[in-house]
Amino acid sequence: MPLPFFLSTLLLPALASAPLPLAAQTPEITLTTLTCGTGPDVPEPTQPLPDLVTGRVAFYAERFDARTLAPVAAVGLDADRVVPLASAYKTLVAWSVLRDVDAGRLNLSTRVTSTPANRSIEGYSRGTNALGTLLERSIVNSENTAADILHRATGVRAVADLAVRAGGPCVRVETPNKAYWAAQAGQLPQLFPALTRTELRASAEAQYALPRDARLERSRALTTAALNVDPDALRREVDAYFKSDRYDPQVDTLLFNNATPRSFTDALKVAFTRNDLKVTTNRTFRNVMAQGCCRPKAPTLKFTYWGAKAGSGWRLLTLSGYVELPDGGRVAYLYANTDSDASEDAEIEAQIRPVVQWIDGVLADLVRAK
Repeated sequence: MPLPFFLSTLLLPALASAPLPLAAQTPEITLTTLTCGTGPDVPEPTQPLPDLVTGRVAFYAERFDARTLAPVAAVGLDADRVVPLASAYKTLVAWSVLRDVDAGRLNLSTRVTSTPANRSIEGYSRGTNALGTLLERSIVNSENTAADILHRATGVRAVADLAVRAGGPCVRVETPNKAYWAAQAGQLPQLFPALTRTELRASAEAQYALPRDARLERSRALTTAALNVDPDALRREVDAYFKSDRYDPQVDTLLFNNATPRSFTDALKVAFTRNDLKVTTNRTFRNVMAQGCCRPKAPTLKFTYWGAKAGSGWRLLTLSGYVELPDGGRVAYLYANTDSDASEDAEIEAQIRPVVQWIDGVLADLVRAK
């Protein structure tokens, strides 16, 4: 089972022509590189990736002006490739919820009971819990159920619109996690046929290519239908899917919440520095994000604040963050490793510390290159 899944006009991502072969165990699958946007060329990090990293890495880190948000310096690897965000998207859900608190639409004291309908896969908050507790657990524990309850409370459309306003049309945060797993695992066949790998890929490609409004309507329908899926059965089906001949990593990119590293970094810049939250809710946001995964245990980079959110899945690891520097500078980044040879929990876990150390070194170099 994978680890817990820790402004303007629509631009449909372009399909690059050269398909990339998957890992040796599934040579018959081809992966098409999806790109979105055309940002300026930036140099690659000078530090080599850790030896245990396999598969494909997309990365973007930017030092930016705190007043104007304009880039000061940046480095990247495949920065305009569309990648699945895994649980990194939960940062934007938390921000949207706190905006609703400020507007009086939600209250962090409101209590919600976990039920088979609103539960997602993996560990969850049992009984009845305040929205404020679920907010913290969605980030600190990367709890899927907490994130889904919050996502539905603030609204699928609200989160999707906020993501686009902050990061542009290349940021698609449109679906709660139970819905995309239920679709991927074949539990919503009337809405998302997925009996075979070919059928699954076709369903995912069709949904990805929909105009934005139609895609959001489909996401809303999947979200509603997923409430009828038993979460324990779903976990078993998700496990079985990832280890079956139906597994297709291209579907992760097409179906999950996704973005390019460059566009998601733009979204993080706005989420942390132009979020329009009141003093109290902004403090809550910063405090919670400061507890998210992951920061280096012995950092090279000197910082005064580091907010982070990771995500992981089958052959997938994402690490995102926002950093404030002693001189007033700001840095934001997204790292995404897809199609990795590592799949099991222990293998993915083993990557986190060295990759976080690599990010720390890259950010330190970026800050020095004034």
